[in-house]
Amino acid sequence: MKTIHIAVLALIASCAWAQDGERIVVPLTDPSRPASLRASVMTARISVKGYPGKEVIIEARGHGEKRSKPSAEEASGMHRIEMRGLGFEVEERDNVVRINGGIASKLDLEIQLPANSSVNLEAVNNSLSVDGISGEIDLSGVNGGISVTNVSGPVLAHCVNGTIKADFAGVPSGKPMSFSTLNGTIDVTFPADTKANLKLKTENGDVFTDFDLLVKGGPSGQSDRSGSGYKIKFDKGLYGTINGGGPEMQFTTMNGKIYIRKRK
Repeated sequence: MKTIHIAVLALIASCAWAQDGERIVVPLTDPSRPASLRASVMTARISVKGYPGKEVIIEARGHGEKRSKPSAEEASGMHRIEMRGLGFEVEERDNVVRINGGIASKLDLEIQLPANSSVNLEAVNNSLSVDGISGEIDLSGVNGGISVTNVSGPVLAHCVNGTIKADFAGVPSGKPMSFSTLNGTIDVTFPADTKANLKLKTENGDVFTDFDLLVKGGPSGQSDRSGSGYKIKFDKGLYGTINGGGPEMQFTTMNGKIYIRKRK
């Protein structure tokens, strides 16, 4: 079994590196099999694109933050020494490529990988985007939007503060999907022949679609009896089917609209 481990903190070979970034080419253990990308970075803009090659290519750049000027008493006669290094690690083992970033790392990652790969991305701040991937996609963020384009694999997308936008080139049969955000709009485009059972819920917003949606009603009441008391709760939402029904697709937002679009 071949393992590649690259600690980018150790690659500070030139002064230009901090501005221009680093390009890492990761060979796969078995290029004939699909790859799997797993990235977990605290503060990063991560962009993933499928391509016809057999390696994983990572373009990494740091993005800085404005720093306040020290007072005259604190740094009289001194000048600032900028910290160098991007502060993340890349490891490949048995076709699984893992990217881990430190708490203080502020990165822009542009990643190319074989189109049939699967992708799992996690970030707290900034955006996540995936384009041209046919494998499974699992995206999770806190502050920042999620964008998925030209994909044909199942998608799980969740964020707390941000819009989720997805455009499917194809939809796999029998694969459930989920799109959820607390504060933001969900906007998803499917091919016209997509078959699905939809669960739609927004507390403060509306739902729009140009599919012929057959509404099946709302969620059933949930009852609870304890001692001499009884409670029943009805969630806000609706169920429906498109093109006769298919795998379950769930769309949930607290504050935002839901758009289910038909690809023209």
